[in-house]
Amino acid sequence: MDIGKAFSYVFDDEDWLTKVLIGGLLGLIPIVGEFLTYGYIVELIKNVIDGVPLPMPEWDDWGSKLVKGLVLFVIGLVYFLPLILVWFCFGGGVAVIGTQWRELADTLGVIGGICLGGLTLLYNLVLCVILPAAIARYADTNEVNAAFRLGEVVDLVKANFGAYLLVLLLTLVAGIIGSLGAIACFIGALFTGFYAMLIVGHLCGQAYRLSQAPAG
Repeated sequence: MDIGKAFSYVFDDEDWLTKVLIGGLLGLIPIVGEFLTYGYIVELIKNVIDGVPLPMPEWDDWGSKLVKGLVLFVIGLVYFLPLILVWFCFGGGVAVIGTQWRELADTLGVIGGICLGGLTLLYNLVLCVILPAAIARYADTNEVNAAFRLGEVVDLVKANFGAYLLVLLLTLVAGIIGSLGAIACFIGALFTGFYAMLIVGHLCGQAYRLSQAPAG
């Protein structure tokens, strides 16, 4: 993987400043703005997979970006849904027990919370490796179902596990970069946060290319 390229490619585009400014400002728009930036990242991943020299998309075809961003959100939600349901059932069960046996419910809450906390950490780590492959599958094929063919997604990760592990580690680095804007002010965090998304998107596209030739 070309790690340096993931951090520097943005500045190779002569319109990079305008594109980053638009992406950052969209962060001020609740929900719709987020979906638009998600859709932009999907298109970016597709360009990286296809080997486009300047992969940053144009800010056009807003309707398509909105739909792709919504799909990306749904993909993430579905993958996290099992964990959400486990926590919901656990919390509901403790609440029911607490109506009759308060001390027992408190004990179960503490023990169960610790156990589920460990499970949550493990589950999140696994998803942080698998999700980039699932998202790239969707970006490459433009088929929602492709992101949920778990066997194929896992095969992509197994084909180049080191690349996806690197995506996970560098995503943490990108997150630190994204938070640097908060040192200046909230507005600065919008732009550094969007830049961090651009880094992660490029890394996802690279990892996918190393695991499988573009399906398109």
